[in-house]
Amino acid sequence: MNHPNLENNHNRTNLHAFPNQTAVSFWIIVLVLLGVMIAGAVGPSPILMWPTTLTILILPVRALLTWPDREIKNRQDVEATDALIESGTLQRLQKILITLAGEHGYHEPVKIIIGRTTDKISAVGSWRRHYLIIGKGVAQHLDNDLQTPERQAVAEAALLHEIAHFLHRDVQRVGYTRELLRNSFIVILWWMFFLLGLVGFIGQVGQAFLDLKPDELTAEMPPMVGELFTSIVTLPPDERAEIVSKVETISIELVLNYVTNAFSPIIWMAFFLWLFFWRRMLRLQEHYADYFVNSVTQQPEALQTAWQNYEPQSLSVTLSQPRLLLKMQETWRSLWFRITDALPFTTSAGYQWVCEQWGRLRQWFRYHPAIDQRKTFLLNPQGIYESWQSVALTTLALVLALEVLLVTPLASYHTGTYLVHFPTLVIFVLLGTWALPFAVQQQAVWLSLRKSLMLIYGVRWAWIALNFGLILILAIVAPNYARSILNSVAFAGNPSSLPVDNALALTLSIIPSYLGLQLLSLGVVVLLLFIYLRLQHRAARSGQPVNWQQRHRWLVLTLTVTALTLVLTPLSDVLQGEADLIFSPVRLVSYAVGVGCVLWLLLGSRRAS
Repeated sequence: MNHPNLENNHNRTNLHAFPNQTAVSFWIIVLVLLGVMIAGAVGPSPILMWPTTLTILILPVRALLTWPDREIKNRQDVEATDALIESGTLQRLQKILITLAGEHGYHEPVKIIIGRTTDKISAVGSWRRHYLIIGKGVAQHLDNDLQTPERQAVAEAALLHEIAHFLHRDVQRVGYTRELLRNSFIVILWWMFFLLGLVGFIGQVGQAFLDLKPDELTAEMPPMVGELFTSIVTLPPDERAEIVSKVETISIELVLNYVTNAFSPIIWMAFFLWLFFWRRMLRLQEHYADYFVNSVTQQPEALQTAWQNYEPQSLSVTLSQPRLLLKMQETWRSLWFRITDALPFTTSAGYQWVCEQWGRLRQWFRYHPAIDQRKTFLLNPQGIYESWQSVALTTLALVLALEVLLVTPLASYHTGTYLVHFPTLVIFVLLGTWALPFAVQQQAVWLSLRKSLMLIYGVRWAWIALNFGLILILAIVAPNYARSILNSVAFAGNPSSLPVDNALALTLSIIPSYLGLQLLSLGVVVLLLFIYLRLQHRAARSGQPVNWQQRHRWLVLTLTVTALTLVLTPLSDVLQGEADLIFSPVRLVSYAVGVGCVLWLLLGSRRAS
């Protein structure tokens, strides 16, 4: 189905003028994962975190740099490459690709790699190397279309779509975040099991050493060997007493519990970001690439034909999935279709409704948008910002995940400082980014923002109330179990020095300050959104040309730093009964930074007006 109005509708909203939604998802993934791990590395945590954090920082960069080499090694077809070189096909494609890229603002070299027969067309690269992997059949198809006048626009649209991924830096974002998520999961999981095994081993060895009886072991040894062995394992009385005291006072169970509670949420957060935000980033980049092609060619029909003739590369093939597994998946799909066709109830309205809802749910986990979604987007480009319900639900899911992540032992050492306010700033950034295009076009957004805040904070407070309610019930019914839960978020290797001895009293004392923090969070978000939108409205009404991307980054940076240093941190210190920290040297430095941001904000606003 063609959309004749696409040409008239594609230019209603200039997406390139506003913050790129793919970049927003990218920075969310990076800041959430690296922020928590860096905080755990620089804080007073008893677990040595900096080697793990350094590993996770370095490995994704290394993997991204070697990604093109791995893909070329696994997918390049040397025989097909030689055949296309002999026929001149590869040279013609390479020349046209470089010409198209240069004409549309991308002047870095892009090299074509001829892939396997099953390959389609996909962009691969790192910061300095850029490749377009094209299957042999697709390459021949492209060459034929480019030499046919009525099909030339279709082939150029397919190539321009891939060029757009390089131009928008999608290749680097997708490659880096994929490796970051993968390494976060693998390295953290390995480190957690290593620490569990190491602590358990040390506990067993320590107890075995204390139970060791040298006299019994040396009875059957030669005298000289027995004396040597005894001199090694026998300790002076004072040293032995010290070891006995440490072994008896350290609870291996509490230490193992601490390690598990410290690392499990990070692993789940990596899975959550991969499942929702990373896949969403992949879908969004396709819409931006389509918008670019339609903007420069003004031929929506050719772009639609390119969607059908040049299907997107399956990510399972891009990641070099084993062919046997791909064959098994195809066999299962074929078998499932035959089974469902044979069942009598598959023609009922109820079954069709269930399948329709399941199909909508699967869209959340797809790597590419469906063709109907791509057509709808070109009719209404502003639809890429989605409805307020979708943005609120996405923000809510991330905030709830952060609530779980920030009660881990590694983050608990930073409670009352900057890390605890991270969800508040996330809410402001996501809602402000969503509202910017509507505000610039003088559309009403405050009603949608109020609904979003009601949904986000309503569910967030319900979640907090549920957790506190369960702790209160446990503190009354099973006080020992409640005490062990509260102690699990602090290092409690020594049972005689547990930080929590009365779970009910502690919970009742925490509830007022915690509710105060939540109200403070809501107030700060409303204030930040009000100032942000007011300044953006003023710039839009000035009639002067505005770089909205640059202005957005500037406002978000200054407003978040100002709110964090001058409002959130000192007020949270008062709410948590730590008023003595207000005039500490670290706080004074942060106040100076906040005042500097305020001055920068005032000077920038005066220039803009």
